[in-house]
Amino acid sequence: MTISRGAPWGDEGVDAPAGLIRAGSDAELARLAAQAEAGGRRLAAEVGPGDVLRTLGLPNARPPADRLRYSVDLGWASLGGGRPLPFVAHLCAHRPLWRGPFAVAMNSPWRGSWYLGPRAHPNDGLLDVTWSDGLAPRQRLLARRRLATGTHLPHPDLRVERVARWHHRFPRAVPVSLDGQGHGSHQEIEVWASPDSFWLFA
Repeated sequence: MTISRGAPWGDEGVDAPAGLIRAGSDAELARLAAQAEAGGRRLAAEVGPGDVLRTLGLPNARPPADRLRYSVDLGWASLGGGRPLPFVAHLCAHRPLWRGPFAVAMNSPWRGSWYLGPRAHPNDGLLDVTWSDGLAPRQRLLARRRLATGTHLPHPDLRVERVARWHHRFPRAVPVSLDGQGHGSHQEIEVWASPDSFWLFA
């Protein structure tokens, strides 16, 4: 069951299964969770340092005796009408220096040191989407300075939606990355959340 507002997240006293799978990155965690979901299973895993662990306030995983078990949603993206691709932290679609139209879909609030999705939560069944037709150079600079604290929002030229599914078409193709890995340039993107997709021990 996805989390409700203000409810505690993470189960104490749940032993990790024997042979717990370890994903070395957010992108690998997404791939493993997708494979398990396709096979009708629910992945139980741990993950190395990245944006998912940062969301939990952890630079690294806790010692095994102190771990909590978290239920986590899996994000999916169809790029240019192609086959669905998974992500656990974020989809980012933008040109260098964020010139022109852009969009981010956040399952986790963080992308590195940038707090791109201040209201995003990895287990609420929603994606935190921010998009724009483009910012003037000065506005891009001001927004960039505020990204570490999430105070780039609200902004009159940034539209924010919290959605289970979202579809967007850019005027022309824009480079897209999922969990920091590039997936080419695309004009059309569709994203959605798969609630309670896998267990994360951290």
